[in-house]
Amino acid sequence: MKRAVMLALLAFLIILAGCREEEIAANEKGDVQIGSSTVADDTVVDRHGKLRNEERFTEFLLNVADEKSDQIQIIVFTTEGDPIYRELSFDGVAVKSVMDSTKDQYGSGEIDEMTCKTIKEEESPDRIEYSLEDCDATDGDPIVLVKWK
Repeated sequence: MKRAVMLALLAFLIILAGCREEEIAANEKGDVQIGSSTVADDTVVDRHGKLRNEERFTEFLLNVADEKSDQIQIIVFTTEGDPIYRELSFDGVAVKSVMDSTKDQYGSGEIDEMTCKTIKEEESPDRIEYSLEDCDATDGDPIVLVKWK
């Protein structure tokens, strides 16, 4: 009897684990796949403090400082593993941010847009935080990325 209950429970857990709306996986090379889509090679990915393509983010920051047009996509995974997408585009004058949290089961489920003058770097003993500054909207999340030391 105990064995049958344990097998039924195990089967239920296996089925439950396979029922995520979007399956997130990483292959041996570190490429990220969300559902059936593979993330672009130059996308910055923050998976619980582990950054992929950090150099691309640095390049974007340098282009903003040099007033060169550029565009970048950042995906930050929540504690639960849900992706939050952010598109940043710089036209030589302002940074436009589009943040999509529709795949975050505990988030707002909205797409927030804001235009800001620049990105500020703030360093503390345990991290470096990059935030949008001087924005036209105050309802979106200004924190773009956090690098943990």
